[in-house]
Order: sequence, then structure tokens, then C-alpha cells
Amino acid sequence: MIRRLASGRVRQALQTGLTLVELLVSLVIISLITIAALALYTTSAGTYRTTDANQALQDNARFIFELFSQATRQAGLQDTYQYAQLQTGLAPSYNWDVARFTPVPPSLLGHRALFGYNNAKAVASPSAGTDYSADDNSGTTNNNSDVFGVRYFGSSRQTDITTGDGSVINCQGTPVPYPLTASDIGLSLFTVGTGSTGEPELQCIVQGNPQVRPLVGGVETLQIVYAVDTDTGATADNSPNRWLNAAQVSTAALWPKVRMIRVGMVLRGAPGSAETQATALYPLGEEFSKISGSPSTETGMVFTPPNDGRLRRAFAFNIAVRNNLE
Repeated sequence: MIRRLASGRVRQALQTGLTLVELLVSLVIISLITIAALALYTTSAGTYRTTDANQALQDNARFIFELFSQATRQAGLQDTYQYAQLQTGLAPSYNWDVARFTPVPPSLLGHRALFGYNNAKAVASPSAGTDYSADDNSGTTNNNSDVFGVRYFGSSRQTDITTGDGSVINCQGTPVPYPLTASDIGLSLFTVGTGSTGEPELQCIVQGNPQVRPLVGGVETLQIVYAVDTDTGATADNSPNRWLNAAQVSTAALWPKVRMIRVGMVLRGAPGSAETQATALYPLGEEFSKISGSPSTETGMVFTPPNDGRLRRAFAFNIAVRNNLE
């Protein structure tokens, strides 16, 4: 557009708007900024999911540690005080009707105070005559997880022998009373199974109730080995000198000689919680996957995770046996 000024000079008007090239360059720049923002958001969201899942796995691992610590400390627990009261004239003063039952002597626990099964699943309800109906090397559907159980005496209220006073609880959190008969001795049994949602989970079974109760979800495998004092006679020093799995302990009848347990597990998070996928996990620690520098033949020492986008972590801890099992 041509304009004529008052002075008579001619000046071309300033151009308004954008050329096609400038518009395309602007669109490219905006697109790059948008893509960068989306990439940053996606990365941040993935990091958040991983961090959140990692925290949840750590919390679950701590809870499982508390469960096993409590159970292991209770193994072989014997309330000799209450038994002594039942044998004396003091029992009626506590409103305990001794005539209703036969007191269980503390020595009844024996080798059943602590026990386990290797690569197994719990398959039947507990009874007084057996530790639990399960078999070594029979549980292949739960990633060769192990079964662990403890027996112990409960503690009753002074006003009612049939009601626990809360000082001794089972793995379901229920108070356990002093046993009226041998079949009432407290039991906490841990196993890995599939929950109602299809997720693997740590489960609990207690005395008198064969129904499994879920404790912690996302437990893909549970591995347990036992530190045993294999010394005998004058050389026995109550110090563990060998790690054995449950089948090896059973074969050698060494359950009363267990001094410590090592619990290992693999926990998994929700789908999409992993940024990278591990190729192998060692529930008990990599050092337990080898014997004298050679790979161990023990099934379950190495866990190969599927590539399904879930965050997985291995946790392991040692727990000393507090009570005398012999």
C-alpha cells in the first residue's frame, strides 16, 4: 500500500501479520516446548510411581519383619507360672475351674515349638499330633516359597482361663489363652498363597482355624533358612555353625537346635511402578545363592522376575530364637 505524505514524499506502509515461514517456525517451537513438557511430566510421573511403590515395599517389609520377629520370639514360650497355679490350691482364687480340663505341662512343646517346610504349601488344618500337614518340595505354584510355623503357650485372664489376656497374640493379632488341652497350644503359621484378587500374598493360619488370613499383599516368594548348632556332646556351645533349609533340618531332626532364622522375600509393586526391570533377585542375599563359590541347587535361591513393569525388591533379615527349644 502506497501513502503520499504532506511533504509530497511517498512511503510504503509497514507490513502487518506473519509470513507462512514465520508461522511454521512458531508452530515448530511451540510443538517442541509441548513435547518437552509432556516428556518431563511423564518422567516425573514415572519417578513418582516408582518412589511411591518403593516406599510401600519398604513399609511392607518392615511389617513382615515385625510379624516374624514376634512369632520367632514366641516359639517355645511356656507360661510355667500359670501352670504352677493350676497345680496348687491357688487356682480357685483366680476363678479357674481346674476340674474342667487337664493342665498342659510346659514340656509338651518339644520339637514342635519351631518348624518349617521347604518349597511347600500348607494344605490342611493343624492338629495336636502333627506340626502341620505340608510336605517339603511340594509347593511349585507359589514360586517355591517356604512354610514357617511356631507353637507357644498363651496367657489367660485371671478371671477366665478360656480368654487370653492379650500379652500373647497369634499372627492374626488374636489373644491366645493358656491351653486347656494339647490341641489348644498356640500356633502361628506363615505361608504364601494367592489372594482373592489374584495377587500373591503372605498368609497366616492359627490354631483351631484352618482358614488362611491375608497379611501382606505382593509377596511373590518367601525363603527361610535356619542357623543350627550341629555340635553334640561336649562340643555343643549353643552357637549356630551351619545354615540349613527346612528339609535338611527335618532330616537331621535338628529343630530343637535352631538358634536363628534368616527370612528372605521378594515383594512386588503395582503394574507400571518400575522404570527398569531387574534380571535376577536373591531373596536371601546373593551370598546364599552360592555354596563354596558354586551356584546352589536349592530351588528358590534365585528369583527371575517377569518383564511386566512391576517394581520388585528383595529383602532379608535375621532373627534370633529367644526361648530354649530343647
